[in-house]
Amino acid sequence: MKPARILIVEDDRCATEELADYLGWRLGAEVTVADSVADARRQLVDGRQPDVCLLDIRMPHENGLELMSMLCGDSAAGEPLVIVMSGFHDEPTLDAIKRLRLPFLPKPLELDRLLELIHAHGVPAESRTDRA
Repeated sequence: MKPARILIVEDDRCATEELADYLGWRLGAEVTVADSVADARRQLVDGRQPDVCLLDIRMPHENGLELMSMLCGDSAAGEPLVIVMSGFHDEPTLDAIKRLRLPFLPKPLELDRLLELIHAHGVPAESRTDRA
């Protein structure tokens, strides 16, 4: 089975590295990281369409929602599961997420809930619970 491709778009490098390591280990996923919307765009233009995108909303220079048209545009491979994450729970942020009907995870992330969302979307995974 081909490993799931996960793109994490997050400007907090420490949190990103930990999350990428966890998802790679737990799901056997191929995880790539973008620390800005511009970096994520470059990866998508290069043809690296993910199965799952974990998208931070508030980042320097650009809002994570500005990436949505590229993630959810026409794709022969289908649309990825986009999970929005944010440490900000203000009304404008939550309203934007509700309008887009996207799953939302507040920071700090609940990893069990994240795995539930990924599995519910049918993303292929080698679920592991122990480290070898």
